Amino acid sequence: MSVHFDAIADEYHQKAAGTQQAVYDQISQWIDPLVSGKVVLDVGNGGKFAYDVALPSAVTALDLSEKMLAKISNPRVIRLIGNALNMNGVADSSVDFVILGLVLHHIAGSTRRETLSMLRQVLTSARRVLRPGGAILVTETVASPILSGLQRLAYPVSHAFLAPRVGMLYFFSQAELKDAIADVFGRVELHQRTHRIAGWLDPFPGTFPGVLKVPAWTFPMQFRSYLAHV
Repeated sequence: MSVHFDAIADEYHQKAAGTQQAVYDQISQWIDPLVSGKVVLDVGNGGKFAYDVALPSAVTALDLSEKMLAKISNPRVIRLIGNALNMNGVADSSVDFVILGLVLHHIAGSTRRETLSMLRQVLTSARRVLRPGGAILVTETVASPILSGLQRLAYPVSHAFLAPRVGMLYFFSQAELKDAIADVFGRVELHQRTHRIAGWLDPFPGTFPGVLKVPAWTFPMQFRSYLAHV
């Protein structure tokens, strides 16, 4: 997977940042006050930030791709090559705020069951590094019920096609995300927001950046954020 993201790093930043940045601009109005003065871990960062990096007391961007991290020019940001599944290199209870921004759909296994297990593994790693009273923000492209059902049926075929070439994608449903958060963190209160995007969208910015654009109103997914204080 790191080889794939190294290969597309330049194109991703040139062609695919529009939709992602539009979502992040909405998020920043919400979480800038929450990250102010905090120690932030931005997982799967890809060189893009959903907040003003001048506000936290410290920011670590963790990503598999060295070339994606090389896109970060701000000297305040610590760049750490690492895997979201274990977050090695980040100490236990050392972070106030974990951000998983548009990254979870890239973490997929050979089956749906394995993928859901990997989702919980990522969240468990986030719980490990969070201090008591910390918070986690998950932003994802959330599949509609119809798309989610079709995705389950097509998973074996799509995995056989995508995984050897660019890595597998899995777009979680709202229920799958909320259930996983509850399993790992308990029945914490979730603050949820839907991010409305207009114009033309790039559905696969981390896989086929700039190759396909669709009108926003036809997009069968929603950009949603889930914030939990744990």
